Amino acid sequence: MHLRGFINLSFFLTVWLGSAVAIPAAIVCAYYGIYVPAYFIIAQISFRLIFPAKKWDWVRETLCSEKTPYTKTCKIVLEKGATVPEPNSRVITSVAPHGILTCGWSFVVGSDTFASADSKWLVAPAMMNLPFLGDLMRWTGCESADPKSMHKVMKTGANIGLIPGGFNEISLFKRHHHRVFFKARKGFIKYALQYGYSVQPAYCFGEELSYW
Repeated sequence: MHLRGFINLSFFLTVWLGSAVAIPAAIVCAYYGIYVPAYFIIAQISFRLIFPAKKWDWVRETLCSEKTPYTKTCKIVLEKGATVPEPNSRVITSVAPHGILTCGWSFVVGSDTFASADSKWLVAPAMMNLPFLGDLMRWTGCESADPKSMHKVMKTGANIGLIPGGFNEISLFKRHHHRVFFKARKGFIKYALQYGYSVQPAYCFGEELSYW
């Protein structure tokens, strides 16, 4: 793994885990009479309700870019006849597998190759709702994958990208094995038919080697 890619991944995981424990930790601190962490989190959430975080290209290019690959070999290969979607061309880029660290997904989201598609990258609603991590997700151009948000985005005809397997695919992870979870993930196909979208599958080879 490249040093810069390792630093970026470590930073993301630190923010992710820190955000997950921030609210429970603040509640525990408040229980013992330490109120500063709770005040800080309340202030952060209140600030974002008034001033929502917006896409910040610098963050996307720094954390997940072809210029800062996670591994020595990290590239996007388009099959014969396949092209990067034109902006607002009603294309769903369906990425698999999820893996544990989603290195492949991060690379696709930040790649110069897919930048021209101007896709809306959809992630688990829980990630968007957590303090701090939600900001980071919005800065990289991600949005929530909940039905309401998907309907809102797809009504505009904007391209979207998602990982249909979600948490179930994480639980199937096994090193050196290619495993995906699609059988119970038909909702995005229904929406594609409803809004006239085509589905472009993308597979991340090497994701099965990204964790132990």
